[in-house]
Amino acid sequence: ITTALMGQLRPGDMLFYLTGMPYDTIQQVIGIAGSNTSTMKEWGIDFDYAPLLDNGKVDYQAAEEKMKQDKNIKVVAIQRSRGYSSRETFTVAEIAEMISFVKKVLPNAIIFIDNCYGEFSETEEATFYGADIMAGSLFKNAGAGFAKTGGYIVGKEKLIENAANRLLIPGGRAEGA
Repeated sequence: ITTALMGQLRPGDMLFYLTGMPYDTIQQVIGIAGSNTSTMKEWGIDFDYAPLLDNGKVDYQAAEEKMKQDKNIKVVAIQRSRGYSSRETFTVAEIAEMISFVKKVLPNAIIFIDNCYGEFSETEEATFYGADIMAGSLFKNAGAGFAKTGGYIVGKEKLIENAANRLLIPGGRAEGA
């Protein structure tokens, strides 16, 4: 997830979470929790989010207001699973609605799906509905055993290349990248 995000974001850009505050691990990557170095914050990447409604759903009105205020939003993230919160996991149908909303408000934004724990839970994926890039964990998969470690990134070729360049070196290639 970090590789996918950092492959797209540059100093001065903003990462915006449509689905509320992300879970603790991503908060550490962003630099709003923990004491890690080389966080997005240290690299000059800004962060904001739209709090969810009390029922755990997206507050589209609040999100639109925030999204229209900041012109530096480059990536809009949608966290599919609930992480450690008590809200329900978002379905692909709900995510399709979110994607449509983002494309209406910020047509040039990259739509990123944090798909951890969403793998193999439905017959369709968010990329079918216009998500630009999606990442998840292979060791938290349904069945939790076909991969002991690692993750995956899928999406538009240029965005995958950006992520691969962040993981490796620009111009370097990796098997499967």
